[in-house]
Amino acid sequence: MDDYKKTKIQLIRELTILRERIATIEHIGLARPPRVEFDAKIKIQNISDTIDAQGINLSKGGLCFELDEPLKFNVRFEFEEEVHNRQVELIWVRKFGDKYRCGLKFSD
Repeated sequence: MDDYKKTKIQLIRELTILRERIATIEHIGLARPPRVEFDAKIKIQNISDTIDAQGINLSKGGLCFELDEPLKFNVRFEFEEEVHNRQVELIWVRKFGDKYRCGLKFSD
């Protein structure tokens, strides 16, 4: 629902939840490191092993599952004229128009 369609109570409730999340992030030191612009092709090495997961819910549109450990894979990219091979963990995925953006955390 668009924010302008929400009631004052709904907006206050959302603001309270967001403030609690920010306080938690700051408390446990998960504040975001600084970002730099990065325009490069990335090669992703698929995981060859089978991963066990626990189903949470299912609908006609898809499913939700839970993993016992982070989803890890390897990426290869060039930055500042240097080739990097890093292991990463998938942190989040969001749809942007007809594309998908993924947040990855370096885990090596």
